[in-house]
Amino acid sequence: MQTRQFFNFLSLLVVGTMLVFSSCKKDVTDDQDPTFKTVNTYDHQIIHEWNNLFTEIDKKAEGYRPCPTANVLGYLGLANYEATVAGMSDYQSLADRYEGLSIPEISSEKEYHWPSVINAVNKYLLERFFPDVEQPLFANIKNLSDKFEKQYISEVGQDVYIRSKNHGESVAAAIWEWMKKDVVTFDGYKDPFKENTWRDRLNEPGAWTPTVPGPGEGMFAYWGKGRTLAIKEDQKICRPYTSYVGPFSEANNSGLYAQAIEVMSQNTPSLSYQTEWLGEFWSDDFVNLTFSPPSRWIAIVEQVYDNEDANLEEAANDVRDKVSQAVRQLPQDIDAPPVVAKADANSDAIIAMTVRSDTRNQLQLNDYAENVLIEKLQTIPGVSTIQVWGQKRYAMRIWMDPARLAALRLTPLD
Repeated sequence: MQTRQFFNFLSLLVVGTMLVFSSCKKDVTDDQDPTFKTVNTYDHQIIHEWNNLFTEIDKKAEGYRPCPTANVLGYLGLANYEATVAGMSDYQSLADRYEGLSIPEISSEKEYHWPSVINAVNKYLLERFFPDVEQPLFANIKNLSDKFEKQYISEVGQDVYIRSKNHGESVAAAIWEWMKKDVVTFDGYKDPFKENTWRDRLNEPGAWTPTVPGPGEGMFAYWGKGRTLAIKEDQKICRPYTSYVGPFSEANNSGLYAQAIEVMSQNTPSLSYQTEWLGEFWSDDFVNLTFSPPSRWIAIVEQVYDNEDANLEEAANDVRDKVSQAVRQLPQDIDAPPVVAKADANSDAIIAMTVRSDTRNQLQLNDYAENVLIEKLQTIPGVSTIQVWGQKRYAMRIWMDPARLAALRLTPLD
């Protein structure tokens, strides 16, 4: 019999380039006042400088890492978004999704200068978020605000500036008052060790014990009881470590032992500078040297803003924030988190190609396309997305015995 006449094949489309995420978008209308300046007409400089100041303060703020910093970033991002959303024609307020949050509205017939709004939001909140940092750092908040105030008054005039400043401060005040209602996390930096009961559990296998150098106590044991902005209360589930590495064991064939060896193998005299710095970069231990882990993402996204020459709308409302806020609205039983992809409704595929073989099956072709071809095509300047059509993937089916699972006190997720 002759070789197959019909080849296994895959189709790859190389497509073009704009970041889109529409979960919080509103219907676009054409009745917008043409003299009304939108947020995307301004560059991201104001966000850039406030982000830089935030990371500098965070680097030296005792008691904020990692939990209070993450809290501050969440509320600050929400305030920046809500204060400027009226100037983003494709987006709408999220305030009605949060119980007890009420956001002041703008006057639709008045002009607003959105960089001045952002300036007011950040000054108002940072002075309240970080009241106890060293005086020179605290003074930099006012210094930065004053610098932009002088610049913006000269650009847009006293009336527009004052109106914009008042709006930013009123939104920031609303967010601040709402934040204070979360009594679990508000001012949490002042007592990071409360509700820590590790001494009561010392006799449990694998119990946490303090290591030195360090504070000698576990920090923020209570933080999971606080308000969240991106997930619902019943989604705050931390799986026990036994569900992914097995029960506690010091045996050299156990999952925990393997993890310990992996860490130890990195901490050797031959440790490269790059590996050592990666560990320090993501650590929360180096006050005065590095940022706290949540602020790392600010440092990273700042590079994206610069490389992409982002406008103010993109900086105040980036996709990272929108995904986080949208996740809480998704069905609870989804199998995977949302995927954000680059796309452009006005673009066609740049290249369409067929991958075929008379010696490899479709599973092997799919593996080759995904691990060889796509990796190479994505490095070509101007290419944003590679789509693969007609692929087949390896799959496994597991038949579970419900009675046996119940007897072992396990669930399918375990």
